[in-house]
Amino acid sequence: MIPVQKRPTADIAALCGDVLAIAATLWLACLLRGLDDADRYVLAGTVAVSLYLLAATGGRRSASTLAGEFRAILVAWALALGGLLIVGWMTQLTGHYSRVAIGLWAVFAAFGLIGWRAARHLAARLVRSSRRTVPIAIAGGGKQASGFARLLQSEFTPAVLAGFFAERGATEELPAPLLGDFSALVERAVRREFSAVFIALSPREEDSARKLVAALSDTPANVYVVPSLLTEELMHAQWVNLGGQPLVSVFETPFVGINGWVKRAEDVVLACAVLAVAAVPMLLIAAAVKLTSPGPVLFRQRRHGIDSRTIRVLKFRTMTVTQDGRNIQQACANDPRLSPIGAFLRRTSLDELPQFFNVLRGNMSVVGPRPHALDHNEHYRRLIPGYMLRHRIKPGITGWAQIQGLRGKTDTIENMKQRVEHDLWYVNRWSVWLDLWIVARSVPLLAGDRNAF
Repeated sequence: MIPVQKRPTADIAALCGDVLAIAATLWLACLLRGLDDADRYVLAGTVAVSLYLLAATGGRRSASTLAGEFRAILVAWALALGGLLIVGWMTQLTGHYSRVAIGLWAVFAAFGLIGWRAARHLAARLVRSSRRTVPIAIAGGGKQASGFARLLQSEFTPAVLAGFFAERGATEELPAPLLGDFSALVERAVRREFSAVFIALSPREEDSARKLVAALSDTPANVYVVPSLLTEELMHAQWVNLGGQPLVSVFETPFVGINGWVKRAEDVVLACAVLAVAAVPMLLIAAAVKLTSPGPVLFRQRRHGIDSRTIRVLKFRTMTVTQDGRNIQQACANDPRLSPIGAFLRRTSLDELPQFFNVLRGNMSVVGPRPHALDHNEHYRRLIPGYMLRHRIKPGITGWAQIQGLRGKTDTIENMKQRVEHDLWYVNRWSVWLDLWIVARSVPLLAGDRNAF
């Protein structure tokens, strides 16, 4: 739950929004009913708003959670509607109002109040997150590392420089402590202690830089190279600018700032639309899964999400076993473990529908690299350089690799390499239009895919 911070100014702002929500939904209800005498509803709205403000501010008890705040405003709205009906009955004016319009208003206002309060808290949460400090580390202990650190601290105000890491110690006076060598840097980056690592080494240390880049590719940290070394052979790199200092972004998520908000809005809209259309089919599938084989309806499997964090991915159960550990065997054609309807659900991708709830929860996206079982990740990350770069973004229900035919069992290293290459292509070229194109291309797969087992 999101804690609710109660302050006098915040209360006034919240109540002003409540009043606007009630007024706007009253106007919408009248508009939908096509009422010519909507002016008389201004009186009803004024009475309802007055009663709502009395009910909402009467107790003055602060809700400790967002859900508690929702309950409080819905109770206040219910009391206001009840009071409005009593006033109408006492004044014998209820016959002058449309019951349908009043009913629509009651429902619309309830959703409007909840939507306004949720949006308010989401905005506050985004503001708080934007003010959080960003822990970073610099690889290097020489003149270049020291000069870049001072530029970084002067230009990138949210940054907190944890310290420096160097193989041969510091040769310059550093503005932060020397914390260890490169192996210590990689270990701490794996533990997510740094959101970003800047490699500021001299041209003579090019080999060390290349090895460090390779080691950091298996961590969730964003990696940048201060370009005093040769970078032509560094994969997935692009030029960025920080306070006039050119950098080479080696590993970075595209979903920062406005791009992250756009991607999240896209996910919520698409997930809500799919779940609204698929609600009845999902109930039928759930019943069929339960009736045709023993076991749970949903299968929850641990997989890696963004920044290599562990998430639980939902699917309709398609097998008579539920494996979520080591040595997980991939599904194949005519797999004896499939339930009576398992093959059909997999072939049509209908078993993936519950993952739209993962999207709404925020640990998956509609479009992105497909998540693999933890055991498979641990296996392939040791065999394919840059494999974990696909975890710079949220995993997806569908993706660029899937619509290119790279779907189903990966029985060779080459197959997985191709999938990773397509995933990284998507990460580096993301756009809303690309997402919509992938979604449109994914729809025909519901008719059946020969690579899906």
